[in-house]
Amino acid sequence: MDECNKAMTLGDHHNWVTAAANALKCSGNILWQAMCAEWAQKILKPEGAKVVIQPIEDKLASITM
Repeated sequence: MDECNKAMTLGDHHNWVTAAANALKCSGNILWQAMCAEWAQKILKPEGAKVVIQPIEDKLASITM
């Protein structure tokens, strides 16, 4: 079982990234960034990006006004 899958067996999902990062000997931030990049490249289809990005852009626009 790889380290990410093993981490997902922990009872508290908040500990998954930290546990996997520790086992992989990297920081949680580095692992999180890599997982997000992988998700964006492999899972998120170009047309789906707008669904994710637009609410964030809208919220940022309302904050900066």
